[in-house]
Amino acid sequence: MGFKLLTDTNALWVRILWNKYNIHEMISQSVERSNCSMFGDRSLRSEVKSGITWAIGDGGLINLWNNEWFTDIRPLRYIYCRDEQLDETRLLANMVTSQGSWVWQNLKSLLPLSIVDKISGLIPLAIDGGPDQLVWKWMSAGRFSTVATYNHLVARRSGASGRLDTNMWKVEAPQRVRNFLWLFSRSSLLTNKARCRTGMSDDNHCGRCEGAIETTLHAVRECIFPSGVWKSIIPSDFWEFFAFPLQDWLRWNIQNSGHIDSEGDWATLFSIICWLLWKIGNDFVFNFMSSSSSEIIGTGVAWDRSFTNAHLKTNLACSSSHGIGWQQAAAGWINLSVHGSFAYHLSRASIGGVIHDSTGEWLLGFSMKVAGSDIFQVKARAIYEGLKLTWNRGFRCVEVNSDNASSFAEGTLLTIQLQKCK
Repeated sequence: MGFKLLTDTNALWVRILWNKYNIHEMISQSVERSNCSMFGDRSLRSEVKSGITWAIGDGGLINLWNNEWFTDIRPLRYIYCRDEQLDETRLLANMVTSQGSWVWQNLKSLLPLSIVDKISGLIPLAIDGGPDQLVWKWMSAGRFSTVATYNHLVARRSGASGRLDTNMWKVEAPQRVRNFLWLFSRSSLLTNKARCRTGMSDDNHCGRCEGAIETTLHAVRECIFPSGVWKSIIPSDFWEFFAFPLQDWLRWNIQNSGHIDSEGDWATLFSIICWLLWKIGNDFVFNFMSSSSSEIIGTGVAWDRSFTNAHLKTNLACSSSHGIGWQQAAAGWINLSVHGSFAYHLSRASIGGVIHDSTGEWLLGFSMKVAGSDIFQVKARAIYEGLKLTWNRGFRCVEVNSDNASSFAEGTLLTIQLQKCK
């Protein structure tokens, strides 16, 4: 019924419903439950919309930016790469010359090259090919079949969804981040849209941009601030990143189908940035706290390094548990144990350390507040201050215990410099 409501527009019963519920577009973007019971079922509407695509004819009906006419890609407005305002009235036919070929110069100026390359594989519009038509993309003939659609949905949910769940739980990230991914993949985050649906709020709009309805994907990707963070990380050639629906977006990033380069593992960095964006978005709305994109990216990169370097598997700087403990120094040596912590949302850091002799006897300690932009700088500063203290007290044989190998490497360089000062 949902498919016929959108495609069989000449049928009397369809025209009656369209007029009764004041629907003016072939695929409505803003039908609400309160005024349209036929389209109000959220799961039904999402399944109908996900199965419908355009069969390109003369391009006279397809909106270039707002309609889904490109296989497995959301509307192109999500990956528009110009600063000026988007012309949402432009039709697909406007991007084709009178000879029927694509206007490549316009396409390259408006879209990432990766998307333009995919468009180049499409046959240009047939100017005399008849009007554009909505078709059911899961059937080869384009016509709806209840049995075939049911079989497709069952196969998709049991197959792709199961593989996504498996991959999510294998991401090298804190357990709370993996828990977040699981909720995120099921649109189970308590967004304003979800709060409004359950009666917890009377406003379903985003508390940050105050323009769009706050869905799960909007809160983490499409809002002004998250979008700016992602655009600082993702090269413009990969801005198809912004076009995928939720499940496909998670799958594309966790499997790194786009082969995006990062210092560590992209799935780890992606997952942590998503979690930070959700957490900081809530801090902004409920605690009136704000963070810069550079703080979020710096924290995400630091965690990514910690969780993806193989030699750090047992010395995770950001893990809640690890196998490091105090070890007695050899005879004639002293033991320096240091630690540091960094509150990224407050830009505050603290370091401290204790010094024991070879018998375990406490000799002295230190603690202080310091500046830093990420946890690795803070840990390195802790090692530096500890080594400086032991050097000034006349100790030359020092064993250092730190729970971060990267910072320890920086501390080793500092040790060499101190030795040169003998």
